[in-house]
Amino acid sequence: MNSRAVPFGVCAFLLTLGGFLLWWILDRGQEWKSISLGGEKVTHVCWIHQGDAVLAAAGKRLHCHAHPAGNSIATADLAAEVTAMLPTESGILIALDNGSLHLHEADGLTCLKSWTNTPAGIVHCLALSRDGNQVALGGDKGIVLWNRPNRAFAEALLPVPKKVMSVAWSSSVSITFTCSDTRLRTISLGDGEITESKKLGTPLEAIAADANGRIVTGNKNGGVALWKRNLASAEMSRDTVGGAIESLSAAPNGKWIAAAGQDQRLHLCDFSGPTNPVISLRGHKGRIHQVAVHPNSEWIASGSSDGTIKIWKTPS
Repeated sequence: MNSRAVPFGVCAFLLTLGGFLLWWILDRGQEWKSISLGGEKVTHVCWIHQGDAVLAAAGKRLHCHAHPAGNSIATADLAAEVTAMLPTESGILIALDNGSLHLHEADGLTCLKSWTNTPAGIVHCLALSRDGNQVALGGDKGIVLWNRPNRAFAEALLPVPKKVMSVAWSSSVSITFTCSDTRLRTISLGDGEITESKKLGTPLEAIAADANGRIVTGNKNGGVALWKRNLASAEMSRDTVGGAIESLSAAPNGKWIAAAGQDQRLHLCDFSGPTNPVISLRGHKGRIHQVAVHPNSEWIASGSSDGTIKIWKTPS
């Protein structure tokens, strides 16, 4: 045997192994756990029980899994598919595509109360106020407030130019939202006055408020932007070089925004400086429909059309 063959063979093996490890790291990123829901598209995810469990909607069914173990602890069947989902201190608000709204308990997912038709029409988005006492529901007819302590809707519907696609509380007395066009808008709860951004070149797909109440948006071309409070222009922006951003979730520690959508990757955007890079993590094999940052900012849950919930460990 040629004496050089063995070293060359070992080197080739090590290079192959190194290439595999590099591919594995790049492909899986910071993925910590993957939970399969049998191939059913996962459209919504959120953390419940102070982050001890993750709740997901897939088709007409809710799935609750313990964290960090990942085992299934509860399921519930629904009458229609979920259009929006939000945990509150009174339970989990679930909006369905038949125009109804339901309040489910976190333990066992039993339905506590239902509303057949909401004043906002079919609800596309939900946002909890900073004091936890009000929920803004955005739908086909406008924005309506739901009072958590008494579990009732405010009588007044806040009419808007077009159907509302996403909402966020920009302060205790104002709500910023996107419609089915290219403008960003803020409505004052005191007088109903609406402030509009200029017409943008790309439709906005998602919105979130960070720990300081600043508004962040994701657009159809993969851009993520932090806005000035008067909506005159974006203060900072990041390009994920991917498809539409469908979901945003702000880290409670205020350090970054999680963004995801069509390109199947999870993006972490840091707006503490004008040139901070975007960290992009791979793992899903289908578009990501929603992301949710854990209450302690150390984990992120994502739900995808590949039928899985993925739990990610955030970079230190």
